[in-house]
Amino acid sequence: MQCAAGNKLLLATFQLEKDACAWWESVEATRANGQFTWDEFKEAFNSKYFSERSQEKKAAEFAALKQRSLTMAEYEAQFSRLARYAEHLVNTERMKAKHFLNGLRPQYITQLAPLDIQTYVEIVKKAQLLEDATNFTDRIKGKLVKKETTFGPSSVKPTNDKKRPFNIMEGPSQERKPKAIVPNTLAKSNCKHCDKPGETEEDAYTQDDGNDQE
Repeated sequence: MQCAAGNKLLLATFQLEKDACAWWESVEATRANGQFTWDEFKEAFNSKYFSERSQEKKAAEFAALKQRSLTMAEYEAQFSRLARYAEHLVNTERMKAKHFLNGLRPQYITQLAPLDIQTYVEIVKKAQLLEDATNFTDRIKGKLVKKETTFGPSSVKPTNDKKRPFNIMEGPSQERKPKAIVPNTLAKSNCKHCDKPGETEEDAYTQDDGNDQE
């Protein structure tokens, strides 16, 4: 949240409840005018509720913060939550924007780094727009892939025509002319009357009649 230091103090103390509220009232009573700066409040609050070791741990967590699988909104929320423990790393707008950029996914850094954004608010805005555009593009690509998978290119139906396989004894398959079927010729038997081959009994009788007439 971007606001003046005085407003930060008012907002922070307004959100204190129960024991924390009573504690702050006792701290204010130590000064005649009850006036504290934002930095003084942070120092007193952290000393009361956070040990030095806890603050160092949070600062290290902030320094190592990366977006990875987080959405842009989730990353920004963690960044803002942990940044107050490492103000030496983000004590200017440019430093804060640079640190936010360096924690983004590599594909986002590649597209945002050339813009040389100077403020934290602007880098968060541009990063969110970039994430939205990337998600939209990915959805379109996903629909196209799903459509191609579902319908796909029309496949040619296989035919049942099969080429005659090569026979090493016959050679390559070629169109062969049908062989003519020649009926078997009945062998002529010998004549039962005269025992001559190819002659019938009728022929033999005819010849006998001729001989008798002579």
